[in-house]
Amino acid sequence: MDVKGARWIAAFPSPNVTVTSQELQSTVEYLAEELENRADDTPALFDFLGRDIDSGFRVARHATSDRFVASVELAWLLSEAHRNQFVVGSFGYHGRHILKGVIKDRPYPIISLDTERSATRRDVRTLEQALYPVRDLNALNIRNFCEAFMKDEGMEFPLLNRYGIEIDVAQLPTSYVKFQQSALITFEENAKRQKAEQEAADAPEGGIDIPSEVTSQTDLQVKNSEDAVPSTC
Repeated sequence: MDVKGARWIAAFPSPNVTVTSQELQSTVEYLAEELENRADDTPALFDFLGRDIDSGFRVARHATSDRFVASVELAWLLSEAHRNQFVVGSFGYHGRHILKGVIKDRPYPIISLDTERSATRRDVRTLEQALYPVRDLNALNIRNFCEAFMKDEGMEFPLLNRYGIEIDVAQLPTSYVKFQQSALITFEENAKRQKAEQEAADAPEGGIDIPSEVTSQTDLQVKNSEDAVPSTC
């Protein structure tokens, strides 16, 4: 039985998102590290949405039984690993194709790894390729092409933990930095809300004094709503 394979990379929790079922939502808070850990352990219980997910499925349509296709980001990682003597197989390049919704419908390169299991078919293909103009398609070519393509398209480079190498904060993807900033704001707001709720629950009967920042914010909202109502004669 023929099997087709494809793989790609997607970053979470930004710019892609992990979506939980209603049952899980009641036990796991959004943006919590626990959510991403559970998604890693039991991905079948989650849905994953985002531009990288869509791109991956579009690329996967070009897979065949003898062609394992990879997204540009993954091809860059694999070719880099191959260049560093982690052998991952021989690469193939199949030109550029328009993938709906991917990089604004500009032609996207299709890169693959050879998965042909028949020795005789591999021999035929090798001899056939020899009839074409000579071209050196090695891991370094693939790596340099993917790098140039991603830079030109403004695509973020995947950043993975490597043994013995610390991640440089200056190299963090822009999407991660923006997410980190918004997540910090959300965390601080939730902490203030939880503190206010706890103070209200612990207060003696008769209530507690409302914090000045809360009253000032309420007054501002009331003023804005009054200004938005048109005056009548």
